[in-house]
Amino acid sequence: MKKTALLIVLCLITAFSISAQSNEQITIKKNRYYHNDEQLNRRDLKTLLKSEPESALLLKQSNSVLTLGIITNVALSVGIVVATGYPLGIIGGFAAALPFSVVSVNKFNKAIEVYNSKHGGGNP
Repeated sequence: MKKTALLIVLCLITAFSISAQSNEQITIKKNRYYHNDEQLNRRDLKTLLKSEPESALLLKQSNSVLTLGIITNVALSVGIVVATGYPLGIIGGFAAALPFSVVSVNKFNKAIEVYNSKHGGGNP
């Protein structure tokens, strides 16, 4: 009887710890980020990601690549418009900066995956 009660208590403790870990993950629903079933604003999301060194590094890389993409977009757009006098030259700058945006988003998503792997699981 004592062994059965002890086994039940251990199972309950394990179940509670597993469910608590899964709530600590960042989840994505309809392009919004949630933690403990509460919607995160951008500042809170960055604070959570910066709490883990690996995800903080990926977040910093994501921001750097995004900044480089914005600079590329502006520089090429202005350069094309000034050089050709064709206002739709802005599309060229956008096209050149698009790969930077894709890489930035991928690094940001990887930062979330790393955070979630440290807080009870894998992908959200």
